[in-house]
Amino acid sequence: RDSPSVGSRIAGEAFRTKVENLIDMRPEARLILDFTDVAIVSSSFADEVVGKLFTRLGPIGFMSRVVLKG
Repeated sequence: RDSPSVGSRIAGEAFRTKVENLIDMRPEARLILDFTDVAIVSSSFADEVVGKLFTRLGPIGFMSRVVLKG
């Protein structure tokens, strides 16, 4: 796991920073966010990661660059 927790906005912000760095390093690649075996994700974590990535990349950019799994 790349995030020790999926239960807070602070954990989401740290994880999103990692994700944004990966996206910036490999603009041609698709990123898979794999939530398999994660029972619950807090809404604040999801907003911080998925919501802000969606806002940053836009709908088409998000859908073409990010894959949500699990």
